[in-house]
Amino acid sequence: MAMNGHGKYGYTVMNKELEDSVWDKICNGFKFVPDHKDVPYPWIELPASFKMYQLDFSAVGTHWDRLMNSLFIRLGSSELYALDWQHDCFVFPPRDHWKLVKEYHDEERNCNVYFPHYYPDGDYCFFVDPKWKYGIFGHPWLMQIAVFGEELIGFVDMHAKMLGLTQTSAAAAPELTNEQRAKTLIDELGFDFGKINKERVRQLIEIELSEYQEGSSEYIRLLCGYLFCLGDRSDSEILKKVKHSISFDVGCMIDQEWIDSLENGGIQDSNVRSREMLIADFVRYYAVKE
Repeated sequence: MAMNGHGKYGYTVMNKELEDSVWDKICNGFKFVPDHKDVPYPWIELPASFKMYQLDFSAVGTHWDRLMNSLFIRLGSSELYALDWQHDCFVFPPRDHWKLVKEYHDEERNCNVYFPHYYPDGDYCFFVDPKWKYGIFGHPWLMQIAVFGEELIGFVDMHAKMLGLTQTSAAAAPELTNEQRAKTLIDELGFDFGKINKERVRQLIEIELSEYQEGSSEYIRLLCGYLFCLGDRSDSEILKKVKHSISFDVGCMIDQEWIDSLENGGIQDSNVRSREMLIADFVRYYAVKE
């Protein structure tokens, strides 16, 4: 059953012409440059009336989407653009947000469609009024939310504590240590492996391989551990590549058992513990560190 003319899923997937024009405005008009390593500052140049907030990811939960969505409803938004960097983008009615189909398989294109969260859940997620009067822009690596539009800023300020937001400067990027990057990743992904996107983890590993930074051993090992927990035999090669191409700090090596377990189908033998035992060991180790 269609909702507000947006089809059975409750939203409309943007066509290429609209999507290109929206990203053109953001990238050229707002000078947004996606870069996880050498982040330009300010990383986005919004209209004069805007504020930058630091997001405490531990405050994120199901209430976050509901509360942020309610702020757009209070603004009288009949439609919003929902933009997910390098993924499908959407037009949707905020009043129907609670009943949108957040994930489905598109048989025609043979791909999964994911409707984004209001917060940056591993990628750049932006929600903007089609007339560009107000919006929010989330940065996944810096855990920052940029808000523009005076009335929306006022609403966000009223609920900042509940949203885990504190105002920060847009003039300088916070430097994250290796340990902070690892903690941010754990806060973002958690340990419910059924809800973690394996391809996203692989993508993050590929980024680290191509743009390796000294002192990233713990963070990269954590990514590889997640891939082991999510993966199968086809993922062993990328773990081998990481293990043999990066000079890890002492105590942060990629476990050979992970690779062997993927290659033997997770079966316990004289040299390798069972897959279940290895996953439990990974969770126990990093849950304590968290």
